[in-house]
Amino acid sequence: MKRQKLRIFHSFFLFLLFLLSIFIIPIFLMIDILFNIKRSDKKRYFNERFNLFYIFKNISNYKNSICNKNSPFIICVATSAGEISTVETLFESNNVNLLIFTTSITGRDKNLNLNYSQIFYLPLPNIFYLTLIFSMSKPDSIIFLEHEFWPSYFIASFLLNISIITLQIRPSLLKSKLSSIFYINLLRLSDIIFLTESKEKYPDNFPFYKVKLDNVDIKTLKMAEEKVSNLKNSVIFASTHEEEEDIFFDSIKFLKDNLLNTKDCLDFLIFLAPRHPNRSKEIHENAIKKGIKSVFYSSIKDEIKIFFSNLESSFENQNQNINKSYYELINNIKTKELEDLNHSKISKDEPFIIIVNEFGVLDYLYKYSKVAIVGATFAELGGGHNIYEPLLKECFVIVGPYLHNMLNIFKNAEKLNLTFKVNSEFKELSEKIYHAWVISTQYQNKKGNPDFSDSPFEKLYLSQSSFKQHILDEILKVSGNS
Repeated sequence: MKRQKLRIFHSFFLFLLFLLSIFIIPIFLMIDILFNIKRSDKKRYFNERFNLFYIFKNISNYKNSICNKNSPFIICVATSAGEISTVETLFESNNVNLLIFTTSITGRDKNLNLNYSQIFYLPLPNIFYLTLIFSMSKPDSIIFLEHEFWPSYFIASFLLNISIITLQIRPSLLKSKLSSIFYINLLRLSDIIFLTESKEKYPDNFPFYKVKLDNVDIKTLKMAEEKVSNLKNSVIFASTHEEEEDIFFDSIKFLKDNLLNTKDCLDFLIFLAPRHPNRSKEIHENAIKKGIKSVFYSSIKDEIKIFFSNLESSFENQNQNINKSYYELINNIKTKELEDLNHSKISKDEPFIIIVNEFGVLDYLYKYSKVAIVGATFAELGGGHNIYEPLLKECFVIVGPYLHNMLNIFKNAEKLNLTFKVNSEFKELSEKIYHAWVISTQYQNKKGNPDFSDSPFEKLYLSQSSFKQHILDEILKVSGNS
């Protein structure tokens, strides 16, 4: 009886959405035009959104000239450039035909690294439009990513018997009662669902019978573009926030005063990369209060690059030459920069950090770092930032007690002794940084470079690769290519 009532409610809800998609279209059209009339690519935008003949022509050209005839044809709704990157991660080693619909300029202009794929603006989300478009293009399946749930797309796909795949479904989507009703009723139309977290974090009325895998975050399935082969001589505090930086400063000071100066360990550069680089001056002032000197990455990035490029030859000569190069770098930092920051000359025995005040350099710095301490995990700040990016660059990763994201990859890496969790206590953090630094030497060759073969990093990489293939197999199965 309860199940029958649920079906009636579900049908009624879908009928309401169907009616809304008919009557709301003039309003939607007017709002869309008003908001986008001044955009630089408005001609392309309006043609790809509203001109049915133009849409037919685009899709027809794509299918005739780009598609791989031996692979399924999949449409994906991924409205932002970030979501498109997630799709790239999943399909990067597969020759599936992927037509991506987006709403953003950055998404539309993104260069895809996929062989048989193309991006167009999202056609008008109207049931009649979509029925015509899908009937003409005949996709084997349609993928919805994260929160991009356009009801008319779901209903049109369902009515035309097109397989519906929903990826990256997070518990946060279902926080409020209203959003839970909306998303769950649409999710019931899915053929397969992939959850980012374990099932127990989702409400009891979730359609678990459609769930193929839980604890799946597509972002952690990215394959390394290249194996790291350079010598590493840095530690990085990555994507940090104000609420946790006092702990980091105290750990840096303790590390320098009580560990590096008393143990047989090479000195290394310490980078602090805030989540919001516009806070760099504030971070510098807070560091001074903690007795830590700092310079901005933008002022010495040329010297940093030279230092990194000289590391390998320094190691080949003798380990102490790395220390010499390190001290030369410190002492060669521009005097003007130090004066501007109210510093005297930096001593080799003083705690010292480089504040990363630019965007887009984390990947580069991970490449030269042995240990990464990932931010938003030492305070309640949303569950933590991406821990997989440093792992891809063969960094040991340390997190605090508030890691709630990417738990699956964390646990897998933890089993391999690549990730560590500590409490919000600076001494424990310092000791774990030192510990990770020391054990990292077990996985380097005679030249000091990381030795990927048979290392835990390779095992993690192979494990993720196998897991990714399993997901692809499930998607291809419902897309008619098993």
